[in-house]
Amino acid sequence: MEKILNQDEIDALVRAARGGSRDPALATSGREIATCDFRASGQLTKEQIRSLTQIHEVFSRNLSHSLGAYLRIAFEVAMVSVEQLTFREFLHRVPDLAYFASFRVSPLNALGIVQVEMSLTLPMVDLLLGGRGRPEKDIRDLTEIEEGIYQSIVSMILRQLSGTWHNVGLGSDFDQRQPQSEVARVFGPTERVLALTFEFRMPEARGSVNIVVPAVASNSLLRTLMQRWTPVKQVPSAAAVARISTNLLSARFPVELALEAPICTRKLLEMALGEVVPFRFPANQPATVFVNNTPLFSAQAARHGVARAALIERTIASSPEQWRR
Repeated sequence: MEKILNQDEIDALVRAARGGSRDPALATSGREIATCDFRASGQLTKEQIRSLTQIHEVFSRNLSHSLGAYLRIAFEVAMVSVEQLTFREFLHRVPDLAYFASFRVSPLNALGIVQVEMSLTLPMVDLLLGGRGRPEKDIRDLTEIEEGIYQSIVSMILRQLSGTWHNVGLGSDFDQRQPQSEVARVFGPTERVLALTFEFRMPEARGSVNIVVPAVASNSLLRTLMQRWTPVKQVPSAAAVARISTNLLSARFPVELALEAPICTRKLLEMALGEVVPFRFPANQPATVFVNNTPLFSAQAARHGVARAALIERTIASSPEQWRR
């Protein structure tokens, strides 16, 4: 005999199918469950991004000068972003038609990728052929002759990159043009890569250039950068030091003259008014002056007019500079 569900049971099944059901124990405890994405582990830290940005901003400035002189135009290169992502994610961002070239990272013998938007390649080739570098209305691929001409520009980009990486022990050399249909084979789809994005600006055109670095090269680059590109410790100015010193000279600290001697609990409980408590050291032994609970001086108990005082005999610190600091 088939069981007929009532409306409450039907509603419960619908909620469960939509993912709306929750564990009653968790619901009453007030705790919230967050989804864990293991792909997000190992992301770049702020310090690593800062170091990578600093070194490649130098690359951007040098490349602006070299390409501007080579093309004889006002040329500007600006760093846009530094990202660590899978190669599949990177390819999803690439336009349907783009220029790809592979390069070798020495001495690791690993392959990297340079990707340039066609809105840049065609005007740059036009400049080298004597034109004004205006973008074409219809985006197309390079011809065989244009590809050979544009290779000189990519080689110049990689030479500047190699010069920037020289201080961290890496180099980059042009390998070959990669057809867009074959570029997916350079890296595995889930392999994590470092993507450096730059914007190239010319009087008549602009576009993005991506330099994709494999994990083995990016790890070596980051390891060396974090060892050498340590943040510079800021030294306070003389005026700031003087201002701090003036404020400290007017600061107040508790001062006490103390005789330290152990005493058992039974003796404390038996104490009475008028009783003399003997300490187990000579009467001429000095007491200790504590400043903010820190022992600094040895001193004798004294009187200054009608006020109690301490006659300082010596400093306990190894040198006066030690406690003055």
